[in-house]
Amino acid sequence: MALYIDFLQPQFTKLLTQLPIQVFLLLANSRGILEKIEFNEFCQELKDPAWAHGKYTQQIFSNTQEDLPRLKELFGSKKQKVDLVIIQRGFKLLKQILEEGEMALLLDDFQSLTKKCKKIIETHGNYTAGDGERNRMAKRIFGAFKILESKESLSLQLTEIPFQLFLLIANADGQIDKNERACFLKILRSRDWCKSRCAQDFFVRTVYSYETLYKQYTAGLLKQDLSRVRQTLNRAVFFFHADEVTKMKQDLMRLSQEIAASSGGFAGIKSTSKQEKTALEKVRMILRELKPSATKKTSTTKKVSPPQKKQDPKGESERNFAKLREENRSAVPSLSVTVSGLAEEDQVKVINIAKNGILCSIIFAKEYSDLFAPSTLSLQFPPKYQDAKIEPILCRTLRIQVLQWSDEHLPLAIQIAWKIIKIPNQHQKTWEKIINKIS
Repeated sequence: MALYIDFLQPQFTKLLTQLPIQVFLLLANSRGILEKIEFNEFCQELKDPAWAHGKYTQQIFSNTQEDLPRLKELFGSKKQKVDLVIIQRGFKLLKQILEEGEMALLLDDFQSLTKKCKKIIETHGNYTAGDGERNRMAKRIFGAFKILESKESLSLQLTEIPFQLFLLIANADGQIDKNERACFLKILRSRDWCKSRCAQDFFVRTVYSYETLYKQYTAGLLKQDLSRVRQTLNRAVFFFHADEVTKMKQDLMRLSQEIAASSGGFAGIKSTSKQEKTALEKVRMILRELKPSATKKTSTTKKVSPPQKKQDPKGESERNFAKLREENRSAVPSLSVTVSGLAEEDQVKVINIAKNGILCSIIFAKEYSDLFAPSTLSLQFPPKYQDAKIEPILCRTLRIQVLQWSDEHLPLAIQIAWKIIKIPNQHQKTWEKIINKIS
């Protein structure tokens, strides 16, 4: 599955590539560290980040590693500022692109990177910032990770695009039958014709999310909306580079034509009705309006905002850090979980937990179970936590990432992020004590 970071315009890629070094230099408070052993240890962490859970984190670290000579020269010559604002800007960009679950993994990884950088620097202890100042900077960096918009991610919006095109074209005659639905899924599953790797990615996501999208449509929660298609594609044009946008437009037009051909016809002979041709023309007009953004050739330095005089008003970093403690995800060895609706043979493992959420991996023994509906969980903690058992925990699915598909295009292994909706009152104090302990 492709990574959206691969498709970003150059100025956005450069912004994300420098984030790890920004973290390192903010904690060191010295550019001279770029020539020291500490920087070599830091680079080694980026080269082999076995501790990083998120695929997008690994991609950023890989890009940073590949671009190290240029970045080292850029920071060493002071052409690039070291500024907390740049970290805020980078994570604001990532929040607009990635799904909530993907973002949670990336946040967790960057928090781990910050701790590793702090440990590397403190091990040698030859630099300007004292321990107290470095601890305060670490808290401010954690706060910068969490200053994020609540806008719906581009990843989720792109997943809906093929389904919106399906509604427009297949429903052009006023009804959608089972054959049309089956043909639509067949088209998405056979993606060899796709030119855009980005389109291949969100086509897979659409296949996986199809049943949920269709249920939302039949329940009136999701409506056919061409303006939403236009807005989503305009966001994609803003973020992605011109070549990928061009290929994406071609793939979406091809998808629309295939939907129209499979929806019409008689006795196995494909044809396109007058209504479907009208719908295709609407799609063609939307795609024609999309013009890839011109790549800006300004230097990286010009893109950096000047330091703000008052970056951290009194008490703001403390409030951000308090919020971080609520959302910080931690691993708990030997923690077991039972999930409603799963077969006993299914293997469920807790990856990490937070006060408001749980991330798990699931390997299905026989067949995939629909986990988009609200689930109830039971957590059994190890002796370190007095063998506490908390149940039932009502959860809502935030995101599912498929790790392995079956030949029938059903998930065999997934990672799933749940948001905790309700914990029974009698277990609330126990839960808070456990979260405080692991935090």
